[in-house]
Amino acid sequence: MIDLHCHLLPGLDDGAPTMESSLEMARQLLDAGVSTVAPSPHYGEGPGGDVPVEEAARIRELLQERLRREGLELELLPNAEHHISPALFERIARREVVPLGGRGRWLLVELPWSPVPNPEDILFRLQMKGYRLLLAHPERCGYLEPRSVERLVERGVGGWGRNRTGVNGVAVRCMTTLPPSHRAGIASVARYQLRGIARGRKCSRSPGRNHLMDRPSG
Repeated sequence: MIDLHCHLLPGLDDGAPTMESSLEMARQLLDAGVSTVAPSPHYGEGPGGDVPVEEAARIRELLQERLRREGLELELLPNAEHHISPALFERIARREVVPLGGRGRWLLVELPWSPVPNPEDILFRLQMKGYRLLLAHPERCGYLEPRSVERLVERGVGGWGRNRTGVNGVAVRCMTTLPPSHRAGIASVARYQLRGIARGRKCSRSPGRNHLMDRPSG
């Protein structure tokens, strides 16, 4: 299983505060069946901070080396949680975004927590830049109307929520680093999650399953 939304890197944002905390999180991820993580430090003008890409890469490399020394076989890949704001469009123009896995056209994005006008249009504008979107914790965006969520699903936007163990949901189609045989799952599962929100339901909370939870995180 691959985790695409995880604040695992130590001391960068509102995630793991120390290297020891990151190692303990890594052990829990491995116990939950996760073998690969794309740590997603906050990137943009959101409340979680704005971690420079170079600093995130440096800390990711340090953590990867420490994991090796500790015998923890958890692979780390490039990623960022892009806060949606006018600055994000400027960074896209300068090619300063971090696609999932470090290449390809999938972006992990988060909408502002407070209501914004025309969120569908904003996400569509991002798609028109050539990106495929994975929306972080869509369950937080209470201002998204059910029909609006359904239209996002129809347009190919995926959702990435949390389960009760704190491990994020989905094995991955959007990781270009994976062989084609592994890429078939994410869109259907992510869209299932968004459809669950649109229909006003929570998804299953069984450990190890892909689902959303009612507790905000990350």
